Amino acid sequence: WRACPICGAPWGHTQCTECNPVMLAATGREAVAFSSLASPFELAESTRRIAVVCKDGGEQRLATEMARYMARYLSPEIASEVAGVTFVPASRKARARRGFDHAELLAQEVALVIGRPVIPLLSPPRARDQRALSRRARMGNMAHAVSALPGASAPESILLIDDVCTTGATLFAACDAIREAGGRNVHCLTFARA
Repeated sequence: WRACPICGAPWGHTQCTECNPVMLAATGREAVAFSSLASPFELAESTRRIAVVCKDGGEQRLATEMARYMARYLSPEIASEVAGVTFVPASRKARARRGFDHAELLAQEVALVIGRPVIPLLSPPRARDQRALSRRARMGNMAHAVSALPGASAPESILLIDDVCTTGATLFAACDAIREAGGRNVHCLTFARA
């Protein structure tokens, strides 16, 4: 209840430090790119470790538990509105290194819980790893780095899954690509939110 009702930032209910006009202007935007964003957990050392162990430690079984928590934080209205679930794919290099795509696993599990199909819509990002970059560098790194799959046609309303939202740069880029493919309402769901 303390999270921002627009972007899901922890403690942003009264005055959000993430999606206010000043912060958005610094990213070259007037509004957030998504219709909504929810996350069951604030990004802290414990939640960061869970996400890292899942994706970089190869502990794929964590995806089921992470997705169960995520699905609980999805409003029933959005769960019934969306035509399917999509995800921010890992880069080709990360997928080859890990042997799987963590966001795809999360999307499959969330889709199972809410009874919607997984609809792959996005090509892997063509950008550097975001983890060591500043907010401004992340936004620049992801600008135009995500595109829709060739011939992809997004449904009017879709649920977009990723593991963590730090600055929103990846979600913004993914939402832009989904909107270009025809999606109008892009609702986002992540495991943790900075």
